[in-house]
Amino acid sequence: MSEQRITTIEEEKGSEFSRRLDAEVANKLTKESPDDDEIQAAFAEVAGAYIAQDGGLPEFVPCTINERVGRNKVTVRGYAPIDDTGTLRLVTTAYQQDGGAVAKTEFEGLVRHAFNLVTVVSAGRELDERPEVVELVKHIRDHLGELKEVQVIVASNARIDWAISNAEGAGISFRSEQYDIDRLYRISDVTIRRSDIQVDFEQLLGNGVPCIEVSGKDYNYKTYLLTLDGETLYKIFERYGSKLYELNLRSYLQPKTGVNRKMLETIKTAPVRFLAYNNGICATADVIEAGLEHGHTVIKKLIGFQIVNGAQTTSTIHRARKAKEDVTQIHVAVKLTRVDADDLEEFIPRITEYANTQNPIKAADLQSNIKFHRQIEDLSNDVWCPDGVSRWFYERARGSYEAAYIRYGTTPKKKKEFREECPKDKKFGKTDLAAYMMAWNCEPQKVCLGAQKNFNQFMNKLDQFLPGRQDPDQQFYRDLIAKGIIFERAAKAVRSAGVPAYRAQITAYLVARCALEFKDCFRLDRVWLEQGPSDELADLLQQWATVIQKAVVGSANGQNVTEWCKKDGCWEAVSKAKLIAKELPPEALPEDQDPLLSAPPLSDAVTSVPHVNGQPVNGTKVAEVDAGNIEDVELCRRLNERAWTQIAVWAAETRALSDFERKIVATMQNMAVGGWRKNPSPAQAKHAGRIARHAISHEVVRPT
Repeated sequence: MSEQRITTIEEEKGSEFSRRLDAEVANKLTKESPDDDEIQAAFAEVAGAYIAQDGGLPEFVPCTINERVGRNKVTVRGYAPIDDTGTLRLVTTAYQQDGGAVAKTEFEGLVRHAFNLVTVVSAGRELDERPEVVELVKHIRDHLGELKEVQVIVASNARIDWAISNAEGAGISFRSEQYDIDRLYRISDVTIRRSDIQVDFEQLLGNGVPCIEVSGKDYNYKTYLLTLDGETLYKIFERYGSKLYELNLRSYLQPKTGVNRKMLETIKTAPVRFLAYNNGICATADVIEAGLEHGHTVIKKLIGFQIVNGAQTTSTIHRARKAKEDVTQIHVAVKLTRVDADDLEEFIPRITEYANTQNPIKAADLQSNIKFHRQIEDLSNDVWCPDGVSRWFYERARGSYEAAYIRYGTTPKKKKEFREECPKDKKFGKTDLAAYMMAWNCEPQKVCLGAQKNFNQFMNKLDQFLPGRQDPDQQFYRDLIAKGIIFERAAKAVRSAGVPAYRAQITAYLVARCALEFKDCFRLDRVWLEQGPSDELADLLQQWATVIQKAVVGSANGQNVTEWCKKDGCWEAVSKAKLIAKELPPEALPEDQDPLLSAPPLSDAVTSVPHVNGQPVNGTKVAEVDAGNIEDVELCRRLNERAWTQIAVWAAETRALSDFERKIVATMQNMAVGGWRKNPSPAQAKHAGRIARHAISHEVVRPT
């Protein structure tokens, strides 16, 4: 009878990732019946983002070329500009509807057709005249003298078992790099949550595992002592692998260490003594399901199981079992602790530090920045946009947006609800966050290093953004989103201004100059409230885009512009470029001059108090009405001075409104004091009406 194969969590999640990848590609497509070129281009953008995040690309610039030039077929889906080492990275794709595997002939054709781009450009041949193609061709042509190697990156949702290395063509060496479905999954950073690691002993063994509870009833944690046999540990490791060690900051040291060699020797020669010789395992679980069997306490199921000390023991047993050694007689002591989520950050590093004695562990290895990103993720779940309907979605792990979309529901209604709550244009990830923060911090040269390198720079100086490593609060989060809104609008301004090349770099420098220009007076809270820049700021960004582009390219003095953008000297030059602003945008005006927080001009004044059904709107005898059916301006006027004062008091006591919203309430109070001789402006009424409805729904006031 053959041994039953254990399905690994990686295989299970890999299938889920493949479906998620398909969903990400589908979301990039705008046509109902896209052709293959459009599908390949969409997949290239999705895969390119994963590869760039992993460091395989300094950046990914989308550019689809699929044409025949003379006798040469040229197919490219994107690229990263030539770097200081003289390497040009070209991306091509093999996205297949049915997955499967890429045949050798197809793979070789993909690599050859991508490299042909360099061949035809070197020969002076012309390609089509789309701006992105012209930009790429010019880039290669301008730097042919520096070009030493072409790296063709083949991305696919199928498996690739082929490679080409150290080949040569047109006097330039080239090699291939493969990112197939397995490799994309491994770098996706969205694979497995701790809650996915579930050990059901009743299913695995047919019964619970006897244990002794050794923690007191008043402790904020539970600790149990138990033993597990080698075969059970093997099965657990076979299914979950290194994911069992995510809270353990060390990796398996291989059998070359003395400790591991002795463990293997004990397994082979004296398995029954393993329990006596071995220090055992320290483990944690988010949930421990315990119960009674025949009057004894047993562990039935673990959720979020993690080995924080004992990686060497577990991995050595697994290795021995794979080598056909009998591990059924081995028993390992286990100290199992359930820690409350609030105490996890304090407990785990200390358990890891104090329990590790078999091999030394450096104190620096205990530092982790996971907490910050989890807190941002929590804030993205808790902080709603001013409209009260939507929120921004933080992809702490890449692909988690699509995973959440899939989990939310499969019906069209549920899918629509999720998209309304978390629109795709309000999704951002870790590298996006780092770009927003570093650009606004006037460090565009760091942003231009590439997504992953910039992210590392950001994490290394997190103390500067959060002095004393204080926890990010809602204000920090709202400011972060405001910076993100400006960054994305700057990218749009660069496109609208017709900047022909280096758009990603120009965007970073444009944001940095905006921050530098208005550093002491810019009010991010206004951008958050409006969920967008003012028209004046948007126009200014578009005007400045070409100025910044000329400053960047001009200061390069013939150097590789992409590489020049990474230098401090580039920022030094661009920071001195003269920018003209005829008037300050509202975001940079003092609050008493902000149109949102000041009364409209006298020309908007009304000569009499309006009436509804023959009675003044501020009277107390008007029948109550449904606030949802009243236009914003009218709803504002239906609340008198006392009502707006009640809203102000409620907001101060409950912090239900942001500081900026409370200032809008104060503006409405002032206008109500004058008996509404002036109408609120449309922009004021939009926010004040929303605030009024929020207060009415909480029964703070009632419209009349």
